[in-house]
Amino acid sequence: NSKISTYSTTYSPSGGRGSNVGNAANKLDNMVLMPGDEFSYEKVVGPVTSENGYTYATIISNGRLVQGIGGGVCQVSSTIYNAQLKCGILPTERQNHSKSVNYVPKGLDATLASGSIDYKFVNTYDYPIVINAYNENGKIYIEFWSNKNATNGITYEAVSYISGRVANTYLYGYKGNDK
Repeated sequence: NSKISTYSTTYSPSGGRGSNVGNAANKLDNMVLMPGDEFSYEKVVGPVTSENGYTYATIISNGRLVQGIGGGVCQVSSTIYNAQLKCGILPTERQNHSKSVNYVPKGLDATLASGSIDYKFVNTYDYPIVINAYNENGKIYIEFWSNKNATNGITYEAVSYISGRVANTYLYGYKGNDK
């Protein structure tokens, strides 16, 4: 009965990347996670193949930008990751890209490499979570919905502190004026 978090990122809706972002978002929309359920991004959007509706776009492979099937699906996983953190839920499996991305702050991305790298988290709430995903005017929006009491009145904020090539991410929880 309540939107407990939302996060959005901007992308170019044209071309293969825009198509891949839309395809991944459609597969994710209206997903329900019961208490204790584990979310696996690869299980939801995969396999990342042309047979599953994905097309060629720029991907990051071994720190280099190259053309590959599914460019853009990691923007969706990174957007989910940030919405998930804003709920106060930590990932059970997550890896950053081998090269910085421009759609989320450094240290706040989540990559996918079919068959080897997944992004996962568990619904740690006592209530179900519904994940809504939609695209609008070059933005992807991810919303987490649950019971209004799910976060116990705590507001969460993920902050990335960057030092050279290293980013350390911290999750802060605030209840009223208290930290």
